[in-house]
Amino acid sequence: MALCRRSPVASYFLGLTSGAALSLLAFNFFSSELMYFAKPNDVYYGSRALLTSHGRVEHVREENEELMREVSSRVRVLCWIMTSHKNTYKKAIHVNATWAPRCNKHIFFSADPKSGLPTVNLNVTEGRRHLWAKTKRAFKYLYEHELHNFDWFYKADDDTYALVENLRFMLMGHSPDAPLSFGCKFKPFVKSGYMSGGAGYVLSRESLRRFVEEALPNKTKCKGSDSAFAEDVEMGKCLRNVGVEPADSRDYQGRHRMLPLAPTVHMNANGTLPKWLMSYMFYPYRKGSQCCSNYVVSFHYINTGFMYTLDYFIYKLSLFGSHHEHFQKYGAVNSTIFERATAFARSYSQVGNS
Repeated sequence: MALCRRSPVASYFLGLTSGAALSLLAFNFFSSELMYFAKPNDVYYGSRALLTSHGRVEHVREENEELMREVSSRVRVLCWIMTSHKNTYKKAIHVNATWAPRCNKHIFFSADPKSGLPTVNLNVTEGRRHLWAKTKRAFKYLYEHELHNFDWFYKADDDTYALVENLRFMLMGHSPDAPLSFGCKFKPFVKSGYMSGGAGYVLSRESLRRFVEEALPNKTKCKGSDSAFAEDVEMGKCLRNVGVEPADSRDYQGRHRMLPLAPTVHMNANGTLPKWLMSYMFYPYRKGSQCCSNYVVSFHYINTGFMYTLDYFIYKLSLFGSHHEHFQKYGAVNSTIFERATAFARSYSQVGNS
């Protein structure tokens, strides 16, 4: 039966949160069929208040909460999400209900102002042909209003899924006053490489300053016209011309942390990758679960159903016996660990609690 097949994707995502593999999970549950789930927000929307008010969930150890607060205050990340009026209710509201509020601040450029989302209207014509104009104006807005309020500026699409805690972990060893950018590094078109727009890319505070103060005013360093072949390519050219270093975002094993496709594509070792992928990747790429770091930061092309699914598996699902379980406080003082675990199991069940 399909429900008995082991899913490498499921194993990977539980590994992110509990350090253990999750076996016996349906492969089809993670397939692209999720795109067609009816009203996935009807199922998961009840968790929105928890996610948006805390950016964490109940199984996080109390002793880690102080660390996470400290990291959040010292590695201040502003996330801006490229969207449009027509995508506000198809995509943007679901980004807002899942990962975006875990940033120190997040802004949509530009959602329907009636949606209640944090949005700024840039007065740019909507459409793919105008993404470069929108990108330039968004970063200029952040420079004018937020430059000294944050350390890092993360740009994402409205079908990107990001693990903000892992983003901070990647950035915390670097200075925001250094001219750095992070992302999934592609190699065509720009000699030193450029960062994929879909996986999202990060500019340090100094990089944002250079982009606005040095690159944008100089047409020899940055394309002046608003139309462009690809906004991420143009961004890479501009940053290179003002000395911004395209940093290596991979982990110590050479596994990628910011990915341009969905995890179902990257981790399907027997599947066929898009022909363009291998020719675009700047660094060596391995198929299957070895493609991706245990501390992955982002994936792209995440449909609405999958966005809530990832959020559930990463932030809410617990594996019994992992370090997330606090059953030591259950049972009598001299109870064995099994007796305490049994007491915890009883307290967690409906039976006997009604």
